[in-house]
Amino acid sequence: MSTTTAATLAYYGVFPSVVAFVCYNRGVSSVGPTRAGIFVHLVPVFGIILSTLVLTNLHEPSTLPGWRSSLRRHLSDDARARRKAG
Repeated sequence: MSTTTAATLAYYGVFPSVVAFVCYNRGVSSVGPTRAGIFVHLVPVFGIILSTLVLTNLHEPSTLPGWRSSLRRHLSDDARARRKAG
C-alpha cells in the first residue's frame, strides 16, 4: 500500500468520525441526553434513507423489518416520554 493510499484511508476514516463525534456531542448538549437518546434508534433508518438518496442504493424487501422495528422503538419511546412529561 502506498503512502498516499494510507493517508487517504486515514483521512477518510478519522476525519468523518471526529466530525460526527463533535456534531453528536453538540446535539446532545443542545437538547439534553434524555431527548437525544430517543433518536438513537433512528440511526439505521437515516442510514438507509441516505444510502438510497446519496448512493442510489436500492434496498431489498428484507430491510423492511429493520425499518419497522426501529420506527416502532422510536415511537414507543417517544410516547413513553410524552406520558412522563405530562
